[in-house]
Amino acid sequence: MPSLELCYDQDWFAEKLRSCAESRDLSQGRRIHAQIIASGQPTNRFLANLAIDMYGKCGSLGDARANGHLVLAEKLFHQMPKKNQVSWNALISAYAELGEVSKARHLFEAMPDKNVVSWTAMLAAFAERGHLDEARDFFVRIPNKNVVSWTTMILAYVKNDRLSEAREMFDRMPLKNVVTWTTMIGAYGRSSHSKQALRLFQLMDLDGIQPNAVTLIALADACAASPTPSLAKLVDSIVQDTPHRSDLMVVTALVNLHGRSGCVDEARGLFDRISCRDLVLWTAIITAYAHNGLRDQALELFQEMELQGLEPNEITYINVLAGAAYAGLVEDACSFFASMVGDYSIAPLLDHYIGMAHVLGRAGRLAQAQELIESMPFIADYVAWMTLLSACETHLDAERGILAAEKASELNPETSSPYVVLANIHAATGDEKLARALEARRRRATSVKTDNG
Repeated sequence: MPSLELCYDQDWFAEKLRSCAESRDLSQGRRIHAQIIASGQPTNRFLANLAIDMYGKCGSLGDARANGHLVLAEKLFHQMPKKNQVSWNALISAYAELGEVSKARHLFEAMPDKNVVSWTAMLAAFAERGHLDEARDFFVRIPNKNVVSWTTMILAYVKNDRLSEAREMFDRMPLKNVVTWTTMIGAYGRSSHSKQALRLFQLMDLDGIQPNAVTLIALADACAASPTPSLAKLVDSIVQDTPHRSDLMVVTALVNLHGRSGCVDEARGLFDRISCRDLVLWTAIITAYAHNGLRDQALELFQEMELQGLEPNEITYINVLAGAAYAGLVEDACSFFASMVGDYSIAPLLDHYIGMAHVLGRAGRLAQAQELIESMPFIADYVAWMTLLSACETHLDAERGILAAEKASELNPETSSPYVVLANIHAATGDEKLARALEARRRRATSVKTDNG
């Protein structure tokens, strides 16, 4: 229990509020705020600004409305006798974080003295909600654009899958920092454009920008999307020439990259070099062995991890199931799934059921995969049906493929991907039912275009 003297110290309160904001610990943040009020500093502008920031960062909009902490943030703002730019920006950012775009904009328009932070907060609010037109309009209006505002606009395009526009904005940017380069490298990685990510990293190096740990993780993850042994070794050599070669998260990304590239010995060498291993690193090495069909070694490492006192979590099982699916280890995947529930009382998430459907589908057990998707205690989403459809393509199951494609299309009518897969099955089988399904899809698409002029 801190002393009363410590509790009345502004720096102590500030440190605690920042910590709660960073960890999204709302309950502790509320307690600290109550202590501030009890200490006689409820109108301290510096602490009030930090409290507003903390309330904005804790939870979703639903949480904010249910728990009332957005109201607390608003109350703090309006009770301040004299607001500064930080005060206005803190509440605008809180609205933005919680998805209250209209409130953020209203406050922004009322703000007497806007700065680049205010403009960027609004830009982020529009981007987060997918309002790209408004984001573009705001970006054009920003009087003194800086690296942060440019990067925020690039991120807006990235988050809304507009990669070419993100790159165009990136190329126009007058001054880039490591965060901007990392954002663009990560965007290529999420779109499975490994070569472009690597090329961009090389351009960054030529530009004299030193990568940080996050950059190296983004590069390794990007290359893991289209892995080859030569690419994995190249990225590894790049990392070894940096001060971040022993960073735990960087090493974990390399282990994952080597594992996905089939270079298990290299992955194990990196793993063995680290003395203080966390659950994420253990998960990466276990997945590497499972991904390459080395079931005995994967199980041995899983047991060793348990002996070290580390309990697997939901993410561990998602990754292990993915590795088992790739290697065709159906029985092992079933054992892992049972262990998750029976040994660790982890309630399976939708991703776990999809992982098991992937395992069954890749192994050709399509009826079981479909049964699992239809009977799981979740409503099957687009990803679940596309997982089954992908298995139908692999095993040329036309009838089940039609069902999966129709379900997926109902959930995401804007995409043609399900019917592209069906066309591939039709090309391989010549199935007449598929031909009729594809023709019906073509007529519907033509009708929609006609109705829309």
